[in-house]
Amino acid sequence: MKEISLGIDLGKAVKAIKEKTARLVALQAPEGLKTRLAGMIKEIEEKTNAKVIAFIEPCFGACDLKDFEAKKLGADLLVHLGHSKFVKTEALNTVYIPLTFEGVELKGLLPKLARELKELNAGKVGLCSTIQFIDYLNELKKALEAKGFKVFIGKGDKRVSEGQVLGCNYSAVKGIEARIDAIVYLGDGLFHPLGLSFESGKPIIIMNPVSREVKKLEAGEKERFLRKRYGLIARARNAGVFGLLVSTKPGQQNLKNALMLKKLIEKKGKKAFILAGDLIKPEYVLGLKIDCFIDTACQRIALDDSMNFEKPLLSVKEAVELIEML
Repeated sequence: MKEISLGIDLGKAVKAIKEKTARLVALQAPEGLKTRLAGMIKEIEEKTNAKVIAFIEPCFGACDLKDFEAKKLGADLLVHLGHSKFVKTEALNTVYIPLTFEGVELKGLLPKLARELKELNAGKVGLCSTIQFIDYLNELKKALEAKGFKVFIGKGDKRVSEGQVLGCNYSAVKGIEARIDAIVYLGDGLFHPLGLSFESGKPIIIMNPVSREVKKLEAGEKERFLRKRYGLIARARNAGVFGLLVSTKPGQQNLKNALMLKKLIEKKGKKAFILAGDLIKPEYVLGLKIDCFIDTACQRIALDDSMNFEKPLLSVKEAVELIEML
């Protein structure tokens, strides 16, 4: 069995640098690529006439673009590694180079996947994945069709590639939902499958090429997650002062939601303050006299990091539900 490895092709970056005769290039890389950062800088500088400046802050996705910062440094081009294009920028020419997994083998997992689908009586199947595994969706589609399944890969809206899901965008699945019996998620982790379970009423099967597992997303996993979230809402019922967290990251900034929530909260006779920052972390709000925080930025902050905050941290949807109870 081949070992799965991370693949990144810098050829696109080198080509863009040469075409634009860029002399100073800014480079953004996610944490998983930091160990290879020095080698990538060396490769770009050796193959072009450009000098490279690499950002050291964590990069949380294509929504976290350092275009304005790169422009301030005098860069001619921004190279964003690990993600596909998500937001439009006019600050600086940007090249997106997605991170992909190489050496993924699906063949050994297909019999178990077919059994799981047959147990669900799912003859019509929708496929989706994150950008890291999306290149394998067509291979999976053909393999399932050869076994007699009817397979669909949704296009989604203009922010995502065909079949791609994000924590804040499941449009590729919503567009085919009426035509399918079940959803197969190709990838690792539970974050996206849980998100899918809230966006769709269809059964979800996780096909994880990293752990070599195929399993249904059980109702218990969704219920456990919901119990935790309802627990946070219950803790916030007596809150009198709310902190509305707004990110300045270009793809996460949602001041509109924060202003809407502030108006709703103040109508209930409560206080609400809008708090902005590029990076939203628990230690940054420790000194604030706030009873409940509301995350208007990336959903992962509320859903994955809420237990790290001393006070309840709710998503926008949860906040609206809470406000109706006040």
